[in-house]
This record gives sequence, structure tokens and C-alpha cells, in this order.
Amino acid sequence: VWRFKRPVVDRDKCITCNICTEYCPCGVIERKTIDIDLFFCKGCGICAEVCPKGAIDFVDENEAAKEGGE
Repeated sequence: VWRFKRPVVDRDKCITCNICTEYCPCGVIERKTIDIDLFFCKGCGICAEVCPKGAIDFVDENEAAKEGGE
């Protein structure tokens, strides 16, 4: 695994303001659904930093893989 942290979107907090999509340097966040393409996400954390509601958090990549996430 080359990425150490993986973004996770809390759908209850997300207001679909699309600020994260504007700031994502890789352009891997879908505007309407705020789905993050984990294949191309580099785990930089910018999306979590700019989210006004704190709806994006980063979890340990190895733990997420153990729990069955991609």
C-alpha cells in the first residue's frame, strides 16, 4: 500500500457544498455524490482541511483494508 491514510466521508455531516471538489489537486471527488476515487486519491488531506463541516476524515489505510474497504 503506497497511501498511508484514506479519506472517508461522513454522509450525515456532508452538505454537498463541493468545496472539497474544488480544492482536490487530483480531481478525484465526484461533485454530486462526493464519492472519492480511492484508486487515484493520493491521501494528501486537503479535502479534509477545507471541509467546513468536518465531513471528511482520514483513517489508517491498513486498518481500512482489513475491514474490507477496497
